[in-house]
Amino acid sequence: MVQACLEQLYPALSKLEPEAKALLSAHSLSFVIEKGSEIFAPGQQCRGYLLLSRGLVRVQSVSREGREALLYRVSPGEICIQTSLSLLGEETYSAEAIAEEEIEGILLDPVGFDRLLALSAIFRKFVFSSISKRLKDMIQTVERIAFEPIDVRLADVLLMRQDEAGRVQATHLDLARDLGTAREVVSRHLERLSHKGIVKTSRGVVQILNRDFLQRLCH
Repeated sequence: MVQACLEQLYPALSKLEPEAKALLSAHSLSFVIEKGSEIFAPGQQCRGYLLLSRGLVRVQSVSREGREALLYRVSPGEICIQTSLSLLGEETYSAEAIAEEEIEGILLDPVGFDRLLALSAIFRKFVFSSISKRLKDMIQTVERIAFEPIDVRLADVLLMRQDEAGRVQATHLDLARDLGTAREVVSRHLERLSHKGIVKTSRGVVQILNRDFLQRLCH
């Protein structure tokens, strides 16, 4: 069941050579991890190649002072670049990953990962093209942090995280992690938006009242 779901989410897996498919199955372990669980942390050895069929993972950097900054999220059909680079370079993790939702999928062990890279041209292309896409996304994130004003990035995050009713289920700290800034900075900007009637804030929720304003701010 999980294997069939993964082949839909990661189409390259359905095209693997028969021997490669058998190798993937033999070296993979199915898992379910609860929401809020730590998946890996800085300094830990990589235990395998993560392929998600359900849920959401947040990968973040943590400063010495304990401030967290989002690097990227991993959804079903996507890969974790920290995991890929750790396996390829035989390095420990330099960031941490948290399950934002209950996650499910398979973990391909390091031995199987190495053998598949050597055996299957299809798997090699899948791994390296996935890394390339993730690196481009991360470069864009760094550029936004470096060059875009915080109010523009905050507007973009609010629009991205809103539900159909315009509600954003997130604390000021959650938003600060997404933006790579301090909670106090987010609180100050939300207060300004609230005074203008653009949003309404309550505990753990930001209600968007003027979506058009935020969209104009982004563009």
